[in-house]
Order: sequence, then C-alpha cells, then structure tokens
Amino acid sequence: MKLLNLPASALPLVRGLHNGPVDRMPGCRWLLSAALAASAISSVATAQAEGPVDIDQLPAPARNAFLIHVGTGQLTEVDEATWEGKPAYEGHIRKQLRNVTVWVDAAGNLLNMEGVE
Repeated sequence: MKLLNLPASALPLVRGLHNGPVDRMPGCRWLLSAALAASAISSVATAQAEGPVDIDQLPAPARNAFLIHVGTGQLTEVDEATWEGKPAYEGHIRKQLRNVTVWVDAAGNLLNMEGVE
C-alpha cells in the first residue's frame, strides 16, 4: 500500500510512526485499517438526512447526477440532507443486488458514494 492511497486524515499519524514504506511497517496493518475505518466513519458523520423529496423537485444538476449513477439500477428514495453544513441530497439506489447510497450537492457534484466496491 502506498502512503498516497491513504485518506488525508491518516497521513500525519502514519508519517509520525515510520519513515519507510507503509507496507513494510511490522505489525501496523491494524493501524492502517483503523485509520481507514475512522476516515469512513467521519465522512458518514458529516451527512445528515432531513426527509424524503420527490426527484422532480430536485435542481436539474442534482437530478441528472442521480440519473447518471442509477444507470441500470433503480432509485428507491431521495432525501434532502445536509453535508458538512451545506444543502445536499442523499439517494438510495438498488443496483445489481446491492444497495448504493449517493450524496450530491445542488450543483450535481458527487460528495460521497457508499456500497460500491
């Protein structure tokens, strides 16, 4: 694993422990896993759903962003949300037997996506 592939929040922690390549740190793979998990939890904690909304009520860029990510799947629900204190939309997509959650802002910018490998 290269150091550049870690989330920005984990870099200072890892750099403070070791000067060499991250994948050669003996016994510290658990630390990397914990840092990645903490980063994922913190990104989820910045989103807050506020209630369901009809897709026709969304701004056109946000609606188009959801339609692009739905592809051959099905958009099951869209909620108004707040992402880091700013208005956003949370869409729940059922795609190839998986549940995917997509967050976009009013301008259609992708903020986060979960459930995709």
